[in-house]
Amino acid sequence: MYRILTEDRPNVEGLARKHLRGFFLTRGTGYYEGSIESSVSIETTDGPQAYILAGAILQANNQREVWVIEPDQTIFSIKAGGSVEKVNET
Repeated sequence: MYRILTEDRPNVEGLARKHLRGFFLTRGTGYYEGSIESSVSIETTDGPQAYILAGAILQANNQREVWVIEPDQTIFSIKAGGSVEKVNET
C-alpha cells in the first residue's frame, strides 16, 4: 500500500476521488514542529497515482510538502516546485 500524509483540508477527499481508483482515508491529529494540525492519511494500491495526488494536494492547498510512503516504508517528501526528496533509508 502507498500512503499519503498531509494536512486535512475540505478538498482532500474530493482530490483523492478524482485521482485514485480506490483508497482508504483516515483522519487524525498531527504534530509538526510543535504545532497541532488536522491530518489525513490516504492509503491506496494506485502507486504512480499516489504521487500525482500528492502533487495535486500540495498545489491546491499551497502546502510546503506532502509525504508519500511506499510499500517498503521508504518515505518521500513531495515539495513545492516539484522536487522529491527521500526522507529515510529502508
